[in-house]
Amino acid sequence: MSKILSAEYLNDFISPSQTCIKPIDIIGNTSKNNHIKIDKEGYYELDKDGIKKKLEPVSITLSDCLSCSGCITSAESVFVKTQSYQKINEVIKENIGLIENEQKILIASISPQSRASIAAAFNLSIKSTHARLTYFFTKILPFSHFIDTNFGREIALNELSNEFIRRYKAREKGCKNQLPLLTSACPGWICYAEKTHKEILPYISHVKSPQQITGSIVKSKLEKTFGKHRQYIYYVSIMPCFDKKIEANRDEFSENGVRDVDCVITTTEVIEMLKERSLDLRQIPEASHDSLFSHYIDADIIEHPGSSSGGYLAHILSFSSQELFKDNTNTNEHNVTMNIIRNNDMREYILKGPNNIVLRMAICYGFRNIQNLVRKLKAKKNRISQEAGYDFVEIMACPSGCINGGGQLKPEIIGLSKTITHKEWIDYVNELYDSSTKKPVNSFHISQYIKNWDSEFTSKSLYTTYRSIQENFAKKIIQEW
Repeated sequence: MSKILSAEYLNDFISPSQTCIKPIDIIGNTSKNNHIKIDKEGYYELDKDGIKKKLEPVSITLSDCLSCSGCITSAESVFVKTQSYQKINEVIKENIGLIENEQKILIASISPQSRASIAAAFNLSIKSTHARLTYFFTKILPFSHFIDTNFGREIALNELSNEFIRRYKAREKGCKNQLPLLTSACPGWICYAEKTHKEILPYISHVKSPQQITGSIVKSKLEKTFGKHRQYIYYVSIMPCFDKKIEANRDEFSENGVRDVDCVITTTEVIEMLKERSLDLRQIPEASHDSLFSHYIDADIIEHPGSSSGGYLAHILSFSSQELFKDNTNTNEHNVTMNIIRNNDMREYILKGPNNIVLRMAICYGFRNIQNLVRKLKAKKNRISQEAGYDFVEIMACPSGCINGGGQLKPEIIGLSKTITHKEWIDYVNELYDSSTKKPVNSFHISQYIKNWDSEFTSKSLYTTYRSIQENFAKKIIQEW
């Protein structure tokens, strides 16, 4: 992986455990009379007759890490060989030597946060940045399509609002474990919840992240367009966060061994790809906007209102106020109050009705705030308080949210650390992100689009589940002994 993918650029990082407790299967017979010998050539097992057998190193896969609670860590510390721009180079090289029927169709998407970070680095507009990246991927590199993930986000926001309404109405009927509804788009937060707070899991939204929804839809669409099996469609996702590499490798995000997202690279790795070819994005021509999903979403670059982490709270607040309380004022300043709790990464939004508070929601960024939030939600050990106070929380593991993801460009990376502070840089990237036209989700349009899917595809493409990962103490003790 790239030299720039290092822990020195991380924020709010939780260090990994010193001991990996993944149980190792012992193959073959063992004897108490055998001994282990170590020399400069490696490790050997010696039996009673003096016969040596070289011991193979233990292999820990990414799937092992995902199913183990030995560490609580951001995925930035995990070296993922198949999730790097070098892997993309390998696939491109392999493709050249294959006959046409066996070649993979390459498609890339970029998150709005990554696009804004790159635009800031090259002092370009969002639109120009996207057009130049489109040229780079489809003209210089052999990609068939280059899109953004806003279509996947549009679907995710629509489904999330539907889930919130269902849960709210269920709670009003007396059903338990409904609210607060917690967002599911941040894999760092999901990993933390699965490994340390199993009682939180029922409250996390079952809607997949925009990355995973986009991957599933892209492969389905291109299967039909090109008449090729999904294993011959290689989908690359450009993300602001290393944890997205982990997310793409969850077993539930694959079909018959073929992943919905084949490779995730970070914003910084895109710059490495340009440098590797001695290219300056400012000198690359602009290409027209990709039309892959132009029938379903505006061909121009459109962002959703609200935060630069996806606008989840803004959409839920607006949608639910209209759907539940018939408020057609679009939740303007007169009926929504925002309170800053401690710092800007913990903000509370209160929707007031004529006589009382009707909805209370929050934005919670950074692990310190997440830990405080979890403590607030818990009334007693292993239970969530029904009086926790919030109906919905937009949660992201990175301070300042996705715009400040661990894989984003930083002033020190692009040589600006002496002229601009980190906060000033984040403010500038946010400003560029907000410069795009803002449009709310077209719920009717999206619902009509999804209506054409069969139920099995809808379930696989849009929803996921979570699992509590418990540490196996007995096996850990045996290993350490």
